[in-house]
Amino acid sequence: MRNAGLVMLMTYQDGCVYLGKGNRRASISDELVERIYHRLEKNIQDSTPALSEVGSIIKNVDVQGNLNCYRLDDKYYFFSGPDKVLRAYIEKATVSARSVKTKLSKQMLENIGRALRAAGTDVELSDQDGRIVVEYARAIHAVHKIVSKIIKDNTEALAWSCDAWGVTEDVKRRLLSIPSNELTSGNKWEYAYVIARCVMDTESDGVKIKNMEPARAADLLFERIWRALKSTEGWDDFISEKTSTYREEITAYIHETLSVNGTISGSSGSDLSDPYREYQRGGSGRICNLCNSGTLLRQDEMKLPITVSMLKFNFSNRIFAGKTKPDNIYACVPCGVELVLRQNGCEIPRGPVRIR
Repeated sequence: MRNAGLVMLMTYQDGCVYLGKGNRRASISDELVERIYHRLEKNIQDSTPALSEVGSIIKNVDVQGNLNCYRLDDKYYFFSGPDKVLRAYIEKATVSARSVKTKLSKQMLENIGRALRAAGTDVELSDQDGRIVVEYARAIHAVHKIVSKIIKDNTEALAWSCDAWGVTEDVKRRLLSIPSNELTSGNKWEYAYVIARCVMDTESDGVKIKNMEPARAADLLFERIWRALKSTEGWDDFISEKTSTYREEITAYIHETLSVNGTISGSSGSDLSDPYREYQRGGSGRICNLCNSGTLLRQDEMKLPITVSMLKFNFSNRIFAGKTKPDNIYACVPCGVELVLRQNGCEIPRGPVRIR
């Protein structure tokens, strides 16, 4: 707004008031709305350590046990950014490789051995090296799942992973020659064990990655993979798809609430549900119970367990008209985003606050 020649006069619960400066006059346009959205997205990602600090995000990374793969809710692509998602996977691997002391199961050791033998690499691993292979493989598999959504051909996606993680040409050639079903049964992707074996023995300044401090190893691996992802054709489209629900619904909200010189843009072509039609169907459909707006979310998405969805907030302190007991209240995306920020708390800067 400052770039459009506006100066903030005051803020209040429902928004902000700006004044025009000099002869410059702002006007509503799709470009202005798009800039406001991207600024909002960045502000959200920087708003609180729970969303901006990798150490906090790592706590929410879990393991898909049957796939031996790290997993993080897709909503972190919006709330934290794709770079933080990748960094969380890699840092989780480098830290866990040093800190987790649980012995590997016999089945897991057999799986690792089978993959290493198929690729013709050294199968002798100490207990510590075995743990490193497992944790690194979980991060490698997580990244490969991302890449396989961009690169549809399995062989090309495998070649990308080999190149990005620095696998030698000899090992890469052997991996590409392995029958496709030999290391992928049951949706597992055991190529990751071989790639992890190569990664941990990669040297930088004469030191193997497996012997580095976790933070330094994470720095090296993150820079390498982040550079590879950003240069991959289709990466921007992948991220756009991951955040499309937020972008479309928040952009529609900005269109409907932003007023410049008494002019409101109003969104066109939005797929948000029609509150009037939803009320006609009984009043319990795809309606935000906090602002009565429509939403892109399906009703079943609004009822996901809190462990699955960051946008699920239930309130039961009032009874709706026609109901005999308190009912759950569900939020649209803009209200849900606000509640996520309220739940996690905002990081308030210390010192004098200046309005610019």
